[in-house]
Formats: sequence, C-alpha cells, structure tokens
Amino acid sequence: MPLAIQWACWYGVLETAKLSLLALRKTGLIVEEKISTPFNNKHLYELRYQSAKRNGRPNELAHGYVHWGARSGLLHLACVRGNTAVAELLIHEGALLDTVDGNWTTPLAHALNEDVAKLLVEKGADFNVTNYNEVTPLSNLITLASMGNQDWAKEPNMLQGEGALKTSDTHHDFLGTIRYLINDVNADISAQEIKNNSPLLKAVQTRCGEAVKLLLEAGASPNPTDTKTGQRKLLLVDAMKRSENHRVVKMLLEAGAEVEPSQMPERDLTEDEGDELPIMHLTNPNSNPWHARYEYDIAQRICKRIKNVDQVIDGHTAMWHYIRKGRQDIGILLMQEGASPKLANVHVYPDTLGFVAALEALN
Repeated sequence: MPLAIQWACWYGVLETAKLSLLALRKTGLIVEEKISTPFNNKHLYELRYQSAKRNGRPNELAHGYVHWGARSGLLHLACVRGNTAVAELLIHEGALLDTVDGNWTTPLAHALNEDVAKLLVEKGADFNVTNYNEVTPLSNLITLASMGNQDWAKEPNMLQGEGALKTSDTHHDFLGTIRYLINDVNADISAQEIKNNSPLLKAVQTRCGEAVKLLLEAGASPNPTDTKTGQRKLLLVDAMKRSENHRVVKMLLEAGAEVEPSQMPERDLTEDEGDELPIMHLTNPNSNPWHARYEYDIAQRICKRIKNVDQVIDGHTAMWHYIRKGRQDIGILLMQEGASPKLANVHVYPDTLGFVAALEALN
C-alpha cells in the first residue's frame, strides 16, 4: 500500500488521499480491491515515530489503534482518527465497508465517536458482523473504551488537511460510539445467550463500568445461557477474577447476578468446577489493605446469598482455602454465614481484642 495514502488517512490530508487514489488508478490496479486489502503498517509507524522524534517527543506516539506492526486497513485508519472526509472518499472509491484488518475487525469496530459510526452505518456497514472469535464491532469498541482516552494532541492532524467533515468528528469518544450502537441502531448485545463471547462479557473482563451500565440498562443478562451447555454462565465470576473490579461486581449484583448455579452437584467439586463459582473469588492475589476492605464488602453481599457455604471444593471448604491464604477476615465472615470450622478443619480462637479469629489449620 502506498505510504502516501496511509499517511493521508492517519493525518487527515484529503488532497493527498485524492492524489494517491488517482495515481493508483493510473497504474491499472483495481483500486476497489487495493484499498480494501489490509497491509503491514510498519512503515507508517516508522514515519510517525520519525515525525514525533523531530518534534522532540519520540516516546509520545498516540496509541489509539492497537494492532501496530500487524495489518491495518485504510478505512480503519481514517475511522479511528475521526477523518470522516477521507473515510467518505475511500467509500466513494469502492472501499468495502466491512473489510477486515489483521485482527479480523471491521472499520466500525474502531469508530472514534458517534459521528464516525453514523457515517459507516448510514452507508450500510454491518453493525452485527462477527470475527472468528465472535467479536462484534460493539465488543471491540468496549475494549478500546476500557483503555481510556488516547491523547490525539500528541499527533494532531495536519493543519488545513480537511480530513474531517467537521472538527468534532476527530473528538475521541468510544463510549459515544458504544451508546449509539446500543441505543440507536439496536446492535445485538447477546442479551440472554452466550457462546464464547458477548459485549457484556467483554465489558466485565475489561472493567469498563460505563459499558457494563449501558448493556445492563439495555437488557443484557448477567446470567446468560451458555449455548454450548445449556447452563447459566455466571458473569459475576468473570468480574471477580479481575482485580480492582469492585464497581462492576456491585453493578452485576444489583442487576440480579446469581452467586451459584441453580442446581449444584450432590458431590464434592473439583478445583476447575470451583473456579467457576463466586465463592472461590472473594479475594484477589496480592490485595493490599485498601482493596481488602472492598473485597470484604463484596464478600458480605455474596455470602449472604450462597445456600451452601460448606460446599467441598478441591478437597476442602471455602473457609479452609481463605484461612490458608491468610484471609482470616473472610473466614470469619463465612463462619458468620453458617460455615462450619469443624468441616473446614480449623480451630477458632478469640483474640485479645475480643474478635473471633480462625487462626490455625489442623493437620
């Protein structure tokens, strides 16, 4: 792919894009195919780096497109930068709206804001298309939104490049795109079923609380049916496996997230089976005292709703596992909710402050 048109798409220089397309046509190439084909973006990255280096900021490249060094698409570059005039030109010249990049995502999956998304959708972009991993544009945008706002001021468009139809098109607002796809075009949110992926699962895993809120309000279930097993998938577990995800966990609980399967096996559970239960994720590894306070608060909410706090998992009850980790506070909480120290095989002693503490595991 000619570097000039890559540069024009990234930095928003409409005239350069036009001249590059004209030059491509003169070579006899089928322009529609050429501009719809992903390309290695290594040279564009090097060009950007050299430009930043000349400006004395070689370590301040904006990182709004997550596949550098892989394969990009021209329309993807224009859309992630909000260069709507360049995007419109590419579409007019035959660029496929649903062409995929090296990660098998479409331009809509990188739409910088609602205006960019509207341009693509109104031209006919498929807002429910999925890649090999069942990732839709909505799911990919949630991943981008979770990364926070990239500072486009580090790499501004070229002055008077006229790459955007209006100045606001270059405004960074992935959440605006997400809101538009959910509320205005009714993109599929996999509300009640899940196979391998779903927008809510992606939002939970990336700790994107704003997206979680939007999806729950739109009707996404925190307990979707797994189409492979027919059983409920507890997204609460996915939230609890991530550290510092207390806000999302609370949102799921308030939305009716289940804390255990409706039917538990009448036997001891394996380690893998226990890993899919919230009771085994009341704490995260290496929690500091501040986070431990939040973990305890969440644990209180969850333990009150668990029917059998003495379920044996990997040979021991949950109380034993938390005492072994040094989390006596969780052990005490479980005991207050009915867990048996005897079944957990631990002694219980009152400490000097008058609290009950489970301190010593028996052989």
